[in-house]
Amino acid sequence: MILRAGGVEVNVAYGTSKKLDRIVAGEFAMRKFDNSAAYVLAGLSYDTKFNLGEMVDVLWDERFFEVAPDARWGQTPKLGSLHSCMMKTVGSAYRAVRKLK
Repeated sequence: MILRAGGVEVNVAYGTSKKLDRIVAGEFAMRKFDNSAAYVLAGLSYDTKFNLGEMVDVLWDERFFEVAPDARWGQTPKLGSLHSCMMKTVGSAYRAVRKLK
């Protein structure tokens, strides 16, 4: 999170539920049956892989973080949190991206 003149910005990684069988450097996956605690805490609806090589800074506002129409997680745009057991995996993906740049 970064405080800018226009508001607060957050760094967001691209995520997809496709091609989870192909993980490349800089990516990590969260799968329901691999680690159900991390999956539930993340608030995911599907197994998802994230690409730390494709990250963008976006404003923390309604344009990017509006409450979903079917707000099953309550009236908040935050879908979930990263479980502590994922830190090593995310760290490895992040280091892989840094090596590629």
